[in-house]
Parts: sequence; C-alpha cells; structure tokens
Amino acid sequence: MANTNAADLFYRSQVPPTASQNPGSKIFTSMFDKYMVAPSSKDDSSYLVFPVSYTTTLRDDEGEEIDGSFEDSEDWDGIQWAAGVYEHLRGNHPKLLEFKGRDPYGYLLSKSSIGPLTFALHSHPTFTNNPLSLALIYRWAFNALSALQYLHSRDVVHYEFCSETLWLEPDLSLSLLGLWGAHIGHYCPTTGNQMTDISLEERFVSFQTDLFDWASWVYGLVTGKGALAVLEGFEGGANEMEEERSRRVAAKEFPVLGEEMLGAVVGKCWRGNYASSMEAVDELKVFLEQMGFECGGNGDLVDFDNAPHEYLKVFDNPYLTLDA
Repeated sequence: MANTNAADLFYRSQVPPTASQNPGSKIFTSMFDKYMVAPSSKDDSSYLVFPVSYTTTLRDDEGEEIDGSFEDSEDWDGIQWAAGVYEHLRGNHPKLLEFKGRDPYGYLLSKSSIGPLTFALHSHPTFTNNPLSLALIYRWAFNALSALQYLHSRDVVHYEFCSETLWLEPDLSLSLLGLWGAHIGHYCPTTGNQMTDISLEERFVSFQTDLFDWASWVYGLVTGKGALAVLEGFEGGANEMEEERSRRVAAKEFPVLGEEMLGAVVGKCWRGNYASSMEAVDELKVFLEQMGFECGGNGDLVDFDNAPHEYLKVFDNPYLTLDA
C-alpha cells in the first residue's frame, strides 16, 4: 500500500471488485456518460464494461436522491440489454470487440485495443504529432462499415454509432463496440438519434440509420466539421436550428464531398440510396480497389503498411476536437 498513489486510490474507488486492482490501471468513462470500461481482474485479456451508476447516487426524474443499488438504474438495464445483443449474435466479426461473457457487474470484452478513438486521437503519439492520412481514413471507414454490415446480417442495428463506439487497435485499425442502444429486428418505431441529434416525429430504425451515422462520421474525419455540418451557414436559435435541420434532412440536402474523400458512398448513405449495407460495403470495396488497396475478408485492408504512397498525405484539419 505504501506505493499506492492518489490516482490508484481514486481508480479503486470507482471500479467494482471484479475490475483489475493493479496499480496504474486506467478507466475509460466517456461512453455517453453512462458506461465505464476498466481492465478485468479475471484475466489480462478482458475489459469489464459496467454502468456509471455503480459509483453514483441514484436520482428520480425530479433529481431527488432515491434508495437503491446500481442494479436499479437505467444504465444497468442498458448493460444487460447489450450483453443480450452480443449473445444474440452467436459469433463475432474481426472488427467487433469480442464478447467474452457476463460479469456480476456488467460484461466482458476482448482487451485487444488501446482504447476509445476519441481518447487515442488526443493521446497516442501517432496522432498528437501527425494529422490523419487519407489512407488511414480509408482503412477506418472500411473497418467500421464492415462491422456494421456484420451486425445487420444478424438483424441488429447499432443505433449509437459514433467515434465513442470505435476503439483503436495496436495496428491502428478500428474495432466497434457498444450495443447498449442496439435494436434487434429492423423498423422498431422510435424517435431521435444520439449521434446525429436529428429529431424527427417519425424515424424508424433500420440499417439505414447506421449508414447515415457512418456517413456523418466519415464526413467529420475528412473535414473536421462533423455530423451537424448539414447546418453549415445557418444561424438561429435552438428551435430554429432544429426545424432547419429536420427540413434539410427530410429534403436530403447534404454537404458534398469530393470523390477522393469517399463522397459517392457517403452521399448515398446519407440519402438512403442503398438497398442493404452489403451493397454499401461492396461499393466501398470497388472504390478502395480503384485507389490501389486490397480489401480483406476480415474487414481490414491487406498490407496496409504498404499503402499507395499518394494516399499517405495528411490533412491540415485533423479529426482531433470533433465530438460526433
């Protein structure tokens, strides 16, 4: 205990008994401010995903404190739902963090990755010293879309796809996680979407929901402007912006990206022109192969370290401050 510092003491106060108690362990808390991720104590190859309510006071809708444990919280319900979705998949995709079972305080995922993309972009030396290259953006776009297509093939819609649900691997590829808000079965009536912040009176969840969010995320990668760039050039109050955003989305008025910036695929995803996510993946593959890349069956680019030199150029506006 003599070597335990304040950071280690704080960490231990925030995690369940089944999380690692080793000095220097890190905890990630940015998962929509609802879920935490920490190393598991069971083995060195797993992360424990558990609800933020484990360390917070439960409150009612009026903000008043109420009695109860974290198991009475909506966050815990989300954890249990996500675990059930993973079990529904009955398999895994190379670009989806592997589900390794339930835990008394949450569930376990493979610990292959470095951490959330949003965290890595601010801390990993590769990105703090260098902007993103177009080749890396191509790779990430293929990683993410391949993982989403796998979910859709199992009749699962992610529904909360964004940079917080993408984790960086040691080889700088991306893997997907999340599923707290996932829908099993297409066309579940609901409204709104956490990533795009587009509230329409009637919005039905389908694979198109994920494709729309993927396109918005890619747009953020290549421009630094993010998912709400559909409002670029518009000024007004909150209600006016919401009305204008809804109008532009309904009218399919979206920004235009150049072909080299994945503009064709992004535009079709925004407009809902694909009959399936597999169709989007196939078109993305054709584009990448035309650019000189080889797409592997594991959702990654083959021999990425030897990517065509002309696509290793970097951008002046890297995706470092975008919250989308």
